[in-house]
Amino acid sequence: MQALEARLTDEQQRFVEELQVLRRALPRRAAEHPFVLAMMEGRATEEQVRVQCIQQYFHTIAFPAGLARMASRCGIPEIRREITEGLYEEETGKLTGTAPHLELYYRYARSWGYTPEQLRSAYMLPETSALINWYMYACDRLGPLEAIAVFNVGAEGVNVTFPGLPGLSRKMYEALTRHYGRTAEDAFFWDLHDRADQEHSHTGLEIIARYADTPEVRERIRTAVRMTTDAWWHFMSGPEHWTLADCFAANSGAFYAY
Repeated sequence: MQALEARLTDEQQRFVEELQVLRRALPRRAAEHPFVLAMMEGRATEEQVRVQCIQQYFHTIAFPAGLARMASRCGIPEIRREITEGLYEEETGKLTGTAPHLELYYRYARSWGYTPEQLRSAYMLPETSALINWYMYACDRLGPLEAIAVFNVGAEGVNVTFPGLPGLSRKMYEALTRHYGRTAEDAFFWDLHDRADQEHSHTGLEIIARYADTPEVRERIRTAVRMTTDAWWHFMSGPEHWTLADCFAANSGAFYAY
């Protein structure tokens, strides 16, 4: 997404900085999850990494579906344009000169031996379901600013790098290529999201700061970011609690074929 043209006021910029501090200070940052730290050290088992790969499928198909629903409900034209630009990138990859993000994900999944057909018949673990259903609730029931807080600030924000704190996608890319035999091409899905989500998430912050103009709305924004951050933490816990057999116990794809 491109940043909106008008400059932020000093008060709006302070709210941007407050949300940045909030994301950095929250105790359950996905990039610091024990499973991610275990991957960074090569201690996570291959089965656990495969479980994460399968569950990531559901996130990858749900995210653009949520953006489309957000755009359809948003009555503020310049916000809707920003949302649809993000959706365009997800579905085509043309803004980054790459490929549709789902195709990049399939490339990663194939490196583990999983075909799109297998993934479409996989089972969504409860931790994954909690995150995806929170996304759908946000885009269907919350206001556009709160939905942006969920998708752009909270969700894409897990990939934002702070000084001394790499984001989740950067850590996944490094762990996969260093310890789990994936090539740079295999793991390109993660490399792209590390780079692209820095801008996407900051644009979401600027949109929120510009339009969240009451204490009540700003408090709802803070809560939405916190809830999304916590949901991502539990999403990353799935590989610690479930097995590959669980990931194919039934066909959740029949319910979540966006």
